[in-house]
This record gives sequence, structure tokens and C-alpha cells, in this order.
Amino acid sequence: MLFFLGVSGATACDDKTAIRDEAASLSRAVDELREAPNADKASKLKALRALGCNHADTCGFRDQCADAYGEHVKGLEGIAKAKAMDDPFMSASELKKAEEALKAAEEKTAACADRQGALVRQYRLRDLR
Repeated sequence: MLFFLGVSGATACDDKTAIRDEAASLSRAVDELREAPNADKASKLKALRALGCNHADTCGFRDQCADAYGEHVKGLEGIAKAKAMDDPFMSASELKKAEEALKAAEEKTAACADRQGALVRQYRLRDLR
């Protein structure tokens, strides 16, 4: 019976370590995405989306932040598209859409940062630095 309790305790500890490692990996990826120059955000977003996750709270964090920065990248791409257009009316329309995407992204990225802060506190990720 003691052996079983020891194995069970080790498994719980391993699971705690695994989820903390997962949270740390995702948090670092979000930091890299946030700090990347605009030209590199799409590739950093792709890298974030490619990271695996096995726990509801870390997967929710990844998906929320990927959605937020997906909106941001959409806005940046819209600005680039507007700049490349010859027709000023079409360009203005595209620029308006891009601005709307960036405005929506602003709220979403703030929520991502709030959730990241909660994740850092919950799993004591500052201890890993």
C-alpha cells in the first residue's frame, strides 16, 4: 500500500512539473510574439500555434493569445495591402478594415497579457527565470 501511495505521489508531482513546463513554454512564446518586430509577428504566431498543450488552462491561454495576435497580424497585413494598392478609394477601405482589426486586437492582447500574468502567478513561473 505504501508503494502505491508513493507512485501516486510521484505521478502527481510529475504532472505538476509537466503543466508548469508547458505553461512556461507557452508564456515564453507569447513574450517572443509580443516583443517581435511587426515584420516577424506572423512567424512567431505560427510558432505559438504549433506548440502542443495537454491541459485545459494552458491550452486556453495559448488559444486566447493566438486569437488576439491573429487579429493583430490581420491588421498589419491589411495595412501592407492598403499601402500596395494603386486605387486610393480601395486603399482607404482596406486601411479602415485594418484599423478595425488592430483596435479589436488591442483589447484581445490586453486580455492575453492579463491571462498570462495569472498563469505566471499560478505556476510561479518567475521562479524559473
